Amino acid sequence: STILLEAEDASTLAEGETVTLMEWGNAIVTALQKESGVVVGAKVKLNLDDKDYKKTKKFTWLAEAAEEKSVPVVAVDFEPLITKAHVAKDEDLQQYIREKTRFETELVGASSLASLTQGAIIQISRKGFFICDQAFDADLGKPVVLFSIPDGHVKASASATAADPAKVKEAQDAVTNQTTIVRDLKTK
Repeated sequence: STILLEAEDASTLAEGETVTLMEWGNAIVTALQKESGVVVGAKVKLNLDDKDYKKTKKFTWLAEAAEEKSVPVVAVDFEPLITKAHVAKDEDLQQYIREKTRFETELVGASSLASLTQGAIIQISRKGFFICDQAFDADLGKPVVLFSIPDGHVKASASATAADPAKVKEAQDAVTNQTTIVRDLKTK
């Protein structure tokens, strides 16, 4: 069987290491496949008898199976329009207006995302909460569009990531291998 991991997660794998595949069990990494130093594949051997999850890296994953067709997803993050927390009356507001505030990331989603309706709110494990802005339409080739719902936690800004070409490449690789889907959606 083949499963998908996020590129960020795959980059932390080491041969011989025991990892936990969430909702499945432990597995031992037996081989890594790299291209230009980037992990693009790994072979693991399930070790479901090993119930020691305390010292293992935990990974969410997505099955890549013929019977489960993946759904294209576009996750949209928004940054504040104004770059300064407090603009004084005598300051020029125009100098603090951010030119780009919308950042899109293409993801691969489980087939269960095809049933989302506009307005539905979901949680994607390790990513946060999202509201469905556009439902999936296979006939028209339209992906699910999810808007990030701010939760008050500070995270790396999308614009800061876009400014660093190395991080852009890393993000693009992460998009290619994106698999994190909320556990509840896997069981629906």
